Amino acid sequence: MSELSKTKEMNRRAFFRLTGAALAALTAAGCVPVPPKPVEPTPPVTFNPEPIAEALKKIENTKSEIERFIPDKTYLDEAAKLSI
Repeated sequence: MSELSKTKEMNRRAFFRLTGAALAALTAAGCVPVPPKPVEPTPPVTFNPEPIAEALKKIENTKSEIERFIPDKTYLDEAAKLSI
């Protein structure tokens, strides 16, 4: 039997026990907020290799043009080292 039903009046211990349980229930209920709307899934990432291929092609074309005008490759190697 609970203490409340024995005495028909609430003593200090029963009061604190009931208020503690009520506060714990309210705290637990307030900890989990309900999201306002469902979260939309992120779209899948698509990879487009065309811009990269175009950039590499431009680099190769520029490199071949430079090699036509500079017969000695040592200058190209030094320029490449300095550019890094």
